[in-house]
Formats: sequence, C-alpha cells, structure tokens
Amino acid sequence: MSSPESLPCSSLPSLNCTGLTIDPYLCSTPLLSESSESGNSTLSPPRLSPATRRPRTSWVFNHMPADDPETIYLNRYMKVEWRCKYCSLSYATNGGNLVIKKHLLVKHGKTEKSSRENITAQRQQSIEHALELSESQTFKRRKLNTCGGTGQSISGGHLEVLYVKFITACHLPLRLVECPEFRDLLNYINNDIDTWLPVSHTTVTDWVLRQFSSMKENMKSRL
Repeated sequence: MSSPESLPCSSLPSLNCTGLTIDPYLCSTPLLSESSESGNSTLSPPRLSPATRRPRTSWVFNHMPADDPETIYLNRYMKVEWRCKYCSLSYATNGGNLVIKKHLLVKHGKTEKSSRENITAQRQQSIEHALELSESQTFKRRKLNTCGGTGQSISGGHLEVLYVKFITACHLPLRLVECPEFRDLLNYINNDIDTWLPVSHTTVTDWVLRQFSSMKENMKSRL
C-alpha cells in the first residue's frame, strides 16, 4: 500500500480558487500554492501527516478576505502570508502579528475592540434574521410543559428557529435535548426553557424538517 507522500498530483481534483481553507487537524502542509501577484495557483502533493499547526486565535485573521480565519494564503515563495481585507497589501506571518496590527490600526482604523464589535453586530443580525423568519411562519405552537416556569419570557417560535440553526450549524445530535446536563444548563440560564423545548428528539426532528421546508419556500418566493 503506497504512503500518502507518494500520491501523484494527477489523482487530486482540480482546484480553481483564490484561497484554500485547510483543516489544521488533518494536514500539516497546504495543498495549494499561490502567487499573490499573478493570481496563478498550482497544486503540490499534500503530506497527510498529523497537523502541528494550532488554530488561529489572533483577531487580525478576522480581517482577511475570507470569512474563515483558518483560510491559508501562500505567496509565490510558498510561504504563508496574511492578506488585508481592505487593501492589496499582504504580510508574512512568520514574524508575528505586530506589523499587521499596526497596519490595520494606521491604515484602516481597526483594533481588537472593533473586531469584537463586528462579531457582536453579526450575532445580533443573525438573531434578528431568525426572529423575522419566525414571525413570518404560521406554525401552531403549544407549550410542552406547564410545570415550573410560565414560559412568558421565551417565544416558542423564536426558540425553535434559533435552536434548529444551532444544532445544524454545529452538527449536533438531535438527542441533545434528552441530555439532563444540557437541560440543567439551559434551565439555569432561563427556567422557562422547559415550557417550550421538547424533551424528545422526535419533536426536534419535526422542528428541523419544517424549518427546512419553511426556508425552502422562503427562498423560492425570492426568486
């Protein structure tokens, strides 16, 4: 059986993109080399060994063209570089982030605080979109539990939309609602949660299916 290092480039799919998101837990070397000047991309054989790169935690990587801060950009010398979202400049990442932070502050007025504010704004926008979607639906929802809290502090429709978005975006199991520790956590945050959150994964399955159908019809109406 041939080792991963001996795989020919011809066996790899053709990639035509300006950046490549690489899972740091799977690959230790980039699959795509790229020239930031010419925009040409060429394939190089991957080395599928355990990754040594740690996930990026610096806020400067949230100011690259790609939304995913783990996106890898390579210059013509096959070195990882940081690319600015707001201009055409790029910097090597092997010398630290001080120069990049100075560039973002001086040229674009961006700081770590502004990065947090952007994240907060995006989160609020996502919540508002979920609430609008819930208000546009005509599903009949009933209280699932009348013991404990009154349920007045939570909207059943808003909870359904946000919970379905949560488990689908994070690839979480439908049976999560049946986990006592998870429900204890939610009940600690708001004791009205048991009034609206199902206790069975079968009800959550129904939630997912009807939210999918609702979003599909919503997209059709926009076309």
